[in-house]
Amino acid sequence: MRDLPDNLSDWLTWIEALHPQEVEMGLSRVRAIAERLGLIEYFRQSNIKVITIAGTNGKGSTAAMLEKIACVSERSVGCFSSPHFLRYNERIRLNGVEATDEYICQVFSEIALHTADQPLTYFEYGTLAALQTFKHAAVEFVILEVGLGGRLDAANIIDADIAVITSIGIDHQDWLGDDREQIGFEKAGILRAYQPLVCSETDIPDSVVELMKSLCTSLYVRNIDFSIEHQESRSNWQWHGCDSNRTKITIDHLTEPHIPKESTAAALQAIALLDSSLLTSKTVQTAISTLRMPGRFFNVPNKPIILDVAHNPDAAAYLANQLKQHPVSGKTIAVFGVMADKDLDGIVTALQDSIDFWYLAALDRPRAAQITEMVNLFERQGIDACRTMTSVNAALAEAETLIGKGDRLLVVGSFFTVAAALDVWGIRSLSELL
Repeated sequence: MRDLPDNLSDWLTWIEALHPQEVEMGLSRVRAIAERLGLIEYFRQSNIKVITIAGTNGKGSTAAMLEKIACVSERSVGCFSSPHFLRYNERIRLNGVEATDEYICQVFSEIALHTADQPLTYFEYGTLAALQTFKHAAVEFVILEVGLGGRLDAANIIDADIAVITSIGIDHQDWLGDDREQIGFEKAGILRAYQPLVCSETDIPDSVVELMKSLCTSLYVRNIDFSIEHQESRSNWQWHGCDSNRTKITIDHLTEPHIPKESTAAALQAIALLDSSLLTSKTVQTAISTLRMPGRFFNVPNKPIILDVAHNPDAAAYLANQLKQHPVSGKTIAVFGVMADKDLDGIVTALQDSIDFWYLAALDRPRAAQITEMVNLFERQGIDACRTMTSVNAALAEAETLIGKGDRLLVVGSFFTVAAALDVWGIRSLSELL
């Protein structure tokens, strides 16, 4: 038996070195190990209800709302999401609480006993660790956020009782395809025969429709089967949805959520199909009013700073709309850093009218967009109100000294950009923010 690491940091380094590629699509490797661990059989035979979430944007916020409702209802729930900001532990949560270093090391050790002949990617290892954790805890609900695509994502080794597709946009073309038909097909790979699909995306590609028909999937689509909208008074919101019998449900007098309303609406609809008794007005209002997500139009406490991980054009367009709906009297200054494989032109085009000055920050990551690449982009776009910086740290050091009364600072782009800002401020865990 190989010598195994004895702390989480070393474990993560060890796991990263196991497989030569960061991403290798396919389920054969991870399914083989899952079968050796008894995970496939356990989830097939247990009464655990599984919700799997795919989509270009909105996966994390939808998963978080589902998790919050379960926690407020005092139902046991496991949630697997990615990526993380500060600590790997953020990816694996039991009843809303991050798994401890010690516990993650334990399940990593259990997985390692079965992987000598089958190297796994970093994400595959993490997926198995989450599933093993949820098996040990015997939770009632499991929420699985797809990392990439859906059909060939490691999370898809477990059959979903409810599939959720949040949105279908152009992203990760190298793995998923160049158009919405191909990408939609990949995301719809999480569907299972005769099991429902909750879809926040209102423009559903034909490829998804055809797959739904072949699987006899019942569809619940936003703005037709469920929605969240202003009440007549305009001061409160109401959610409309239905249970598995298509009986209509309405919840009134909701405050505005701190996450996208589309994500809130989809999460409530998924819960309505799982167990509509959980959707009491008090439970839903508590969940909506208490859920905060760093990185999703998140206002940093006691600072005129917004954090947002908008790293594709659709997310950037949503952020631009949020900035418009929440104007300031002064300027909006951005610290911007993003990965090179993203649609930089699309992101900047969506945001350029909302930002008065840009700091283009270099990120210390192999996949990060280089400063020269960003400079060329801004020159093409005709944007000269920008300045290059060697790091997020350097950008923040200058930007924060220039913020005047009525101004705001936007830290935007990659998860790594937001994480770097949190590190600059000495924040070591998300609980310090929330």
